[in-house]
Amino acid sequence: MNPFFEIIEKGTNSSGRRPVWLMRQAGRVLPDYIKIREKFSSFSEMLRHPEVICQVTLLPLKYLNVDAVIVFKDLYTICEGLGIEYELVDGGIIVKNSISPYSKTNFPPDDIFVEKLSFLTSGINLIKKEIKEKKVIIGFTPSPLTLYAGITKSGTGGFEQSLYYYYNYPIFFKKITNNLIDSIISYMKIQLSSGCDLIQVFDSYGYIFPVEVSRNLTIEFLNRLKGNSIDRIIYFSPYNHALYYEDVFNEIWGISLDEKTQPDTIENHLSEKIILQGNLDPLILTLDKKVIKEHTIKMLRRFPSKRHIVNTGGGLRPDTPLKNIQFFIDLCKEYDRAPDSGA
Repeated sequence: MNPFFEIIEKGTNSSGRRPVWLMRQAGRVLPDYIKIREKFSSFSEMLRHPEVICQVTLLPLKYLNVDAVIVFKDLYTICEGLGIEYELVDGGIIVKNSISPYSKTNFPPDDIFVEKLSFLTSGINLIKKEIKEKKVIIGFTPSPLTLYAGITKSGTGGFEQSLYYYYNYPIFFKKITNNLIDSIISYMKIQLSSGCDLIQVFDSYGYIFPVEVSRNLTIEFLNRLKGNSIDRIIYFSPYNHALYYEDVFNEIWGISLDEKTQPDTIENHLSEKIILQGNLDPLILTLDKKVIKEHTIKMLRRFPSKRHIVNTGGGLRPDTPLKNIQFFIDLCKEYDRAPDSGA
């Protein structure tokens, strides 16, 4: 049995082997991906084809012995459902009709939102059909603050404009983030109903906001997820681990740690039922195998093996050699078979 399914169903892993998957495992580290990408004029166009979503999502299984696939899409694919025109470039998202206090903002009703995202749900259906019950399917979403930051920023620059709106227009900020929570909940529901086993929340830009803002909005968001019976989530808030000290995090399924956050810094604040994911520094996978082995074993020893999902502390770098990723995955599985041997 895939140990990932056991950890989902029972909250613990008795198989003796930790499940493994990697953020950005379906992307530029795979040679076939480049060939597929070259067929499309833009990354945005590529993401609108259900068969491509399925093909690229499953592509890592050709090269990597991972226990889960993550749906191939962008952090801001939700904008399609919101009717927000955007373009994806190397510098991030460029919103053509950015949300601001000076413009009228009307997000579409739920049925239109779902219809606009039919390419995504069709893609997930295809993945489910192909993969059956062999691998866990992970969907994902931006957190409310990360989505707010993306749709209110100016061009490919930083988030000064998003912060400006927060400080100068608190009523606008409250209204927009409240509406975004509703939309994100719908977004998570359609991914789960289409075949995803769990959802990872990427709070990628929560750390740029004042601590109390990040904390209060995250608590509100997680409480509303609970009210909607969405409980199988992994929350990932890089460089903002103080969030995990809040009681509300004891009521979710899992937490993903960035490479700078060690489990012993937060475990005293968390229930023993919480699943921990992470957290090798992605940079290490670009280095010599001796270095990879040293730091991988250190990471594995820090985590409780029965509640640990092996992953990196952030997305794989595009310059990561495929052979290093394969070595890392095999090393993790060998270590769990004989942990005292040093692998």
